[in-house]
Amino acid sequence: MTDLKTIRDQCKKFAKSNLQECCAELIEWQDTAILRDGKVRELTALCSTFIANHDGLRVAESFVNRAAIEATIAPDTGELAKLREALTGCVLILERMDNLRHISPEFEALDKARAALAPIARQKEPT
Repeated sequence: MTDLKTIRDQCKKFAKSNLQECCAELIEWQDTAILRDGKVRELTALCSTFIANHDGLRVAESFVNRAAIEATIAPDTGELAKLREALTGCVLILERMDNLRHISPEFEALDKARAALAPIARQKEPT
């Protein structure tokens, strides 16, 4: 049996390795209300192995958001523009979720995340 930390680390690594695809799928899902088979569903399946009866998709989204944040604060490795683009996608997702605030107080955290991420996503590549 795999321990919780190992599976969690696998989820983090998967989200980081597939960040752009995951962000694109999340945006598409927000735009169409259809989450196609892809990297986010793969990550959800992996997350579901350690969260029991919780919402695996929500946990998968949190791994993608975390990977986007970490990528943004990482030292410049020449891929900063690509990562910033992925982060911008995550910010767009958070903005589209604004209308869900009335459903649950948990969505207030989305406002805080969006406020923190938006300025980073708008930063220009250093010249």
